[in-house]
Amino acid sequence: YYIKCKDTNGNENPANFVIKFCVQDKDLTAPIIKGFFVATGSYVQFNTPDLVTEVYTNEPAECKWDFQDKIYTDMQYGMTNCDTTISQASVQGNSCTGNFTGLKNGEENKYYVRCQDRSEDKNTNTASEIYTLKVSSQPVLIDSISVNGKGNNSIIKDARDVIPVDLEIKTSFGAQDGKAKCSYEYLNNQIPMSFNYAEINTQTLWLPEGKYELPISCNDLAGDTAKDSISFTIIKDTEAPIVARAYYDVNNLKVI
Repeated sequence: YYIKCKDTNGNENPANFVIKFCVQDKDLTAPIIKGFFVATGSYVQFNTPDLVTEVYTNEPAECKWDFQDKIYTDMQYGMTNCDTTISQASVQGNSCTGNFTGLKNGEENKYYVRCQDRSEDKNTNTASEIYTLKVSSQPVLIDSISVNGKGNNSIIKDARDVIPVDLEIKTSFGAQDGKAKCSYEYLNNQIPMSFNYAEINTQTLWLPEGKYELPISCNDLAGDTAKDSISFTIIKDTEAPIVARAYYDVNNLKVI
C-alpha cells in the first residue's frame, strides 16, 4: 500500500509511505495473554469470596482457568463475554470475563489461565499464565489518633489566635501490613492527609479556639476502610506566667 497525506494548507508528502505485509493462509500461533483489568498481584478486600475481571489477549479468543496447571481442554472453569472479532478490541486488546472464585484470607491466591484462538486450527497456549490475587489476613485497623501527642478529649492551650495542631494517625493490619491513606472531615469536607500509603499519616491543622470532633477514615490498598474520630478542645491562653520560686544557684539566678 502506498500512502500520502495532505494538511489543511495543501502541503503533502513528497514521497509515498509504503506499507508491506503478507497474509498467511493459516493461523499458526496461539493467542498472547496481555494482562488483566485487575492486575496480577493486586490486593482485594478482606473476606472477598470471588473477583470478576477481564483477561486481555492480542486476538479474539476463548479462555479458561483452574487452580492447577493443566492443558486448556482439561481446565474446569470457562470465561464468558469473549470477543468474537478483532474489531471489538479495546486499547488493551480483546477480552474475556472470568470469575475467579475461592479467594482465601491471608494468602496469595494463585490461578492458572490459558486461552484458545478462534481460528480453524484452534491454537492454544502451551504454558499457563499465572494470575495471583492477595487478600489480607485482617482488615485495616486504626491503632491510635492523637493531636499534639495527646489522645481523645485532650485540651490544647496556646497564646496565639490560630493554633497549630499536629494530627497523627497510626494504622495496622490490612493490605501491606498497615499502610493506608487517611483523611479527616472538617467543615463538611473530606480532606486527605497523604497521597501515599503509610503506617503513620500526619498533617498540621491551624485552628482557632473552640471544641472539635474530627471523623477519621483510613483506606488500604485493597479498598478496606477503618473509621474512628477524635475530640479535643483548643483554649486560647490569656494568663501571664506566675513566678512560683526564685533562688540563687551556683552563680546563677534560677526562676521557677
